[in-house]
Amino acid sequence: MTVSYNWLKTFFDKPLPEPKKLAHLLTMHCFENESLVKKGNDWIFGIDVLPDRAGDGFSYTGIARECAAVLNRKIVLPLIKIKEDKKLKTASLISVEIKNKTGCLRYASRVLTDVKLAPSPKWLQERLLASGLFPINNVVDATNYIMLETGQPLHAFDYDKIGENKKIIVRNAKPNEKITTINGREYKLDPAMLVISGEDKALAIAGIKGGQAAEISGKTKTIVLEAANFNAKLISQTARKLNLMTDASARFSHNIDPNLVDTAINRVVSLLQEIAGAKAAAGLVDIYPKKSLPRKIKLEIKEVGRIIGIDIPAGELVSIFGRLGIKILAKTKEALTLQIPAYRQDITIPENLIEEAGRIYGYEKISHELPIGYLAPVARNIDLFWQNYARDIFKSVDYLETYNYSFVSDLEKDIFSADLRRIENPVNSDFKYLRNSLLPLLLKNLKENLKSFKKVKLLETGKIFLPEKSKTKEERSLAGVFFDGSIDAEQTFLRLRGEMIYMLEKCGIKEFGYGKSRGKAWHKDNALMIEIKNSQIGCFGEINPDILASLKINERVFGFEINFDVLQKFCSEKEEFEPISFHPQATRDISGFISAGTSVEKITNAIKSAGGKLVKTADPFDVYAGKGVPEGKQSVSFHIIYQSSEKTLDGETIDALQKKVLTRLADEFGWEERK
Repeated sequence: MTVSYNWLKTFFDKPLPEPKKLAHLLTMHCFENESLVKKGNDWIFGIDVLPDRAGDGFSYTGIARECAAVLNRKIVLPLIKIKEDKKLKTASLISVEIKNKTGCLRYASRVLTDVKLAPSPKWLQERLLASGLFPINNVVDATNYIMLETGQPLHAFDYDKIGENKKIIVRNAKPNEKITTINGREYKLDPAMLVISGEDKALAIAGIKGGQAAEISGKTKTIVLEAANFNAKLISQTARKLNLMTDASARFSHNIDPNLVDTAINRVVSLLQEIAGAKAAAGLVDIYPKKSLPRKIKLEIKEVGRIIGIDIPAGELVSIFGRLGIKILAKTKEALTLQIPAYRQDITIPENLIEEAGRIYGYEKISHELPIGYLAPVARNIDLFWQNYARDIFKSVDYLETYNYSFVSDLEKDIFSADLRRIENPVNSDFKYLRNSLLPLLLKNLKENLKSFKKVKLLETGKIFLPEKSKTKEERSLAGVFFDGSIDAEQTFLRLRGEMIYMLEKCGIKEFGYGKSRGKAWHKDNALMIEIKNSQIGCFGEINPDILASLKINERVFGFEINFDVLQKFCSEKEEFEPISFHPQATRDISGFISAGTSVEKITNAIKSAGGKLVKTADPFDVYAGKGVPEGKQSVSFHIIYQSSEKTLDGETIDALQKKVLTRLADEFGWEERK
């Protein structure tokens, strides 16, 4: 709000602080002063009135009240002197009907005769210009002046243009009703909007702008003054719909006090008698169906210190509330019962009163103290920890994380021959089933990425849903797909196996083995099952070529999918220190036939048992059953590393170890060495 320092001074019988100091006081205790500009012999404040205070703060009286409260002074309001013509009765000259009592809370009217239209006095024009309004004529200027003074918008109609019956009706607009406002623009109204009308036509858009139909002109001698109070939400909605924001709508949209109506209309009559020589008809037509009464609030004194952090003495509280116009109805050591003036529509709860007391007392008086409190550590979510940990491991080897929906279509169901839980009301045909694996959508992601990249490594963590009779079992899954066009399929498999080993070891799992993969998703001869202590963790290896062909992927793609709920049971943050051996490693590869279905993990354990501490690692790199392999057998190949921490192993020792291992495999599994 733009406020003139010279005008503001007229509300006090003692000098105000100089403008810069007053601007600082207002900022610290009331409203932020955004600008201070010297204009002639005046200073102009740019005061940022907050929305909750617009009901009383959008007026000189409201700003003066704030100054009075901060400076502990009394405000001097302008006197209202009206000389009424007893021969003329307002009620006989004009009548008012409110058809929408929800939209119009109060409507008051007075009639002035013998009005002499002329330019306003210089002092009035200067105050309007200082406040951002342009002078028009003494009647319009008077209504604008009193609006700025009190915060109550007013309007003046030409009495002779209202209609034969001289009746003002507050009603909803008719469908497609139109009105031309005093600025010459035509507006199309709808029934949700409120209008002020005569018997046959709309005279104004209620609470927003007057119309040309009853506009004041040079021929006007008799005027009807309007002071009303309208529903704030209704005015706000209408102003936005019409894109017509005015000084009146800005005030009515923020719940101004209905009790301002009679004060403001009598004040403007007093001013017009002074500057326009008007005669006032006796009395006031005032329709006020439901009066707005002051609220009562009980304030616990101890709550003041608890909420704002400083104890304000009870006597000081009483003084502050008195300066704010808040009446003390009852007082005890523990509490105050207060009556809130009707113009303070923003004070509705005790906390509002505490805020009022704090700002007038001075927030700067609150001592600087660090907050005291106990920040309890959040309980560790072990599921989330290991899930994020495993995910970060794969990100460290260049996997990119993806997020897919938990639903799949008939296409994925048919390609993977899956038993899926159907959704009763799917969003669309692509979301008909709950997924039972992360691989189908990961492969679709890979297919799209292959259009732009020669190397694709994608990762996803999420829940899968497995039908179990009438129930659906949820499991956490970790899956990925891998294609690298720069290396062949064998190297891709070995690299993927290395990543699986790296992940398991980083999760604290040192003992694990491999078995034959299961499930249609995997290549029958080029994929492995990861096993830990007889628990099947998941599979990795080459994706089934038939599935890739169905998805129109013409590359050999590898991947993995792990049951994370099972894997997590074996994860550990404990790490054992193992010194690095400075002696060289010796490597040997063995290949042989064993009975089909024999666990690769058992063979791995047998190799390590036979070689003892000198077997550093024993990793299977090929498990095959098919052409060239005797019926009922499978071909298995292992890569064995021998190393001692004490000495360099010679060829004779290594050969003896190799023989011991092969003998153990032959005795325990019927191992037949492949030539």
